[in-house]
Amino acid sequence: MKLRALLAAAVVLAMVTSAQAVQLVVMSVNTTAVAGAKVFTIGVKVSQSDVTAPGAGNNPPLFAQGITFTGTGTNPIQATPTAANKQDVQSIQTAFIDTSAGNNGGPPSPNLGSVNGAHALYNDSWWYNGAGGSLQGVIDSAGDPGTVTTNPATDGSGVYTVGPTFNVGSTGYIFQAEGTPPNPSGGAATGATMGYTGLFGPTGANGLDQSPLAGQFVSGFLTVAIAQIVTTGNLALPDSYTAGTGTFLSVGQKAYDLSGAPAGTDTAATLDFASGQIVFSPEPGTIVLAGLGVVGLLFAWKRRK
Repeated sequence: MKLRALLAAAVVLAMVTSAQAVQLVVMSVNTTAVAGAKVFTIGVKVSQSDVTAPGAGNNPPLFAQGITFTGTGTNPIQATPTAANKQDVQSIQTAFIDTSAGNNGGPPSPNLGSVNGAHALYNDSWWYNGAGGSLQGVIDSAGDPGTVTTNPATDGSGVYTVGPTFNVGSTGYIFQAEGTPPNPSGGAATGATMGYTGLFGPTGANGLDQSPLAGQFVSGFLTVAIAQIVTTGNLALPDSYTAGTGTFLSVGQKAYDLSGAPAGTDTAATLDFASGQIVFSPEPGTIVLAGLGVVGLLFAWKRRK
């Protein structure tokens, strides 16, 4: 009986872990911004259960290591970086949004001030990466700098919007590169590879369970944008992990693969163009079902004894 109870508890724990674990998800898909392509907003989804899971530690941060989108010759991601092609949102904010927000002595521009600016923001791939874990930029028509949030200021006339043009959360926090910086490479003709390692939110003692991020969970979940990806077809996401190296997501000291399974499961991950989802093989639920099968065999073996 004790063995059965122990195994049953292990099964329940495995199912709960699979359901709660942090994972990479598609937040939205735009099919009209770029002809023949789809624009994916990719995020990392965390539950409150992840934050309080045994082993996560105190004030757990959210960390993403080696998140990589791999293109092909037929499924390009991003052209070679140019003045109109920025690899992270802080560069877009600084180069285009700030300069169109009235800090040059003229009225703010509702269209980012240039074709190149609009291209960089809406038609290309980049990481939600900012200085110090937050997006810094112009926050009013006087050109004053500060942390950009989802509450845009106006120039007083109500005609021009100043500051943020897209959602980075009411706190303004986004990912901050750690170690390897954002590194898109390649060209439109040959495809490209985009890789990123970063930490989300404020640094120091403020974890996901502390103010101001604790209040951002909705119905028990917080989904944080990590990338905008433009592609014309499927993209592979390498998902291999060995002893702290490779690709993984972590909440505090707990590490997971991209599907939410324990790090080292190494499920194959694909950004699926047709379905607009990130698909995994095997799916996390399959791992749990396999575990149930093993437990069933153990129960049968126990009864025969």
